[in-house]
Amino acid sequence: MKSAFVRDTPKNHGKPTMVDGFPLEKLSERAKVLIVDDVFTTGESIKAIIGELPEGSNCEIFVICNRSGIENPEINGVEVNYIFTEGDLLSNR
Repeated sequence: MKSAFVRDTPKNHGKPTMVDGFPLEKLSERAKVLIVDDVFTTGESIKAIIGELPEGSNCEIFVICNRSGIENPEINGVEVNYIFTEGDLLSNR
């Protein structure tokens, strides 16, 4: 399994990229890609990954907590699957 991750800020050594790990441009077209994130708010880190994928990649997006306030979020037409929302956590206090 190949993996990559998105940094909060570009690294300050070598090539200043936001995405590190397996070079996503080397994935074949129609590659199956699972994107995993801990918390979904604006989706910017997920958009960064999707922007690096070859055209036609088959994406699935999975996050632990949806903090966006959107009930059925999507990024570039791909559904964001999540375990719970921030509201779920707050309602159990």
